[in-house]
Amino acid sequence: MRHQSWLDIIIASLRDEIPVARLIILSAKGSTPREAGAELYTTRDTQSGTIGGGTLEFEAVHMARHEMQELQDSSQTGFRRLIRDFALGPDLGQCCGGNVRVLIEIFTPSCLGALTDMKAGDAPAYCHDLRSQDLAIPHHKIASGLLYDVKKDQLIMPHNPAPTPVYIYGAGHVGQALIAVTAGLHIDRIWVDVSADRFPNEKPFDVTIVPAVDMSVIAAHAPKDAIHIVMTYSHQFDEAICQALLVRGQFGHLGLIGSQTKKARFAKRLRSAGIAQAMIERLNCPIGLVQIKDKSPAHVALSIAGQIAVWLEMP
Repeated sequence: MRHQSWLDIIIASLRDEIPVARLIILSAKGSTPREAGAELYTTRDTQSGTIGGGTLEFEAVHMARHEMQELQDSSQTGFRRLIRDFALGPDLGQCCGGNVRVLIEIFTPSCLGALTDMKAGDAPAYCHDLRSQDLAIPHHKIASGLLYDVKKDQLIMPHNPAPTPVYIYGAGHVGQALIAVTAGLHIDRIWVDVSADRFPNEKPFDVTIVPAVDMSVIAAHAPKDAIHIVMTYSHQFDEAICQALLVRGQFGHLGLIGSQTKKARFAKRLRSAGIAQAMIERLNCPIGLVQIKDKSPAHVALSIAGQIAVWLEMP
């Protein structure tokens, strides 16, 4: 699966005459759901990526869409930049309790020409002057990651393709092992289970933890290019997640832990639910590389991670 850069994503939207906003976490202090550099893209009707979910993400996206609507209502064109600070505890009622600064950049179709020229330059990074209302400019020194200079009010970000979102359903032994072995992949990991106490006490800083009583709701609203790995402790939960994804029909890949017998049973029930056979065939079960036979959590996780790596290489 080839990844799009931030310019690719924005240009594609503007070519369709659709304004789009890019949201970036500039800084994250204390306990926060995402780290600096996490980003999200939103139009008035769609959203991809995540800056942590929950109230933080809801409020930030609401602000971005409000600004887009204001631009449209006033017949203004061009570009708009704003910065907002969120105290996750006092302001948003989130249990994390940290503080997050979010950069919101809004692009209208009139930016298309400048951004197309910018993309043609293929700079390794881009510099955002946070004091201005000008587009970012090419930065020709390679940046290994986000560089946020508070004194200069300046952000430098490398021109890396956006990571593919990977939703991992289930925080059991295999889920924990999978989190451990996928840290180096160019993916955005969203870890889902029914309650917060299902997750280990020590959580990776670069993984989005999502407790959800109904995990199928999370699946139904995931980005359309996301990879989904389904391995909860309940066949009922597994089936509900798979059904939600197959009914929607918009996902990158869908893998289900289990046997051929489990797949056959699920397929029968999914057909009874009215899902077309062609869509059911997109369900990969058993998930993982067939060359790995051992069924220990570590081996199963390695097998699944290898499968994810293969999918990431696919066009």
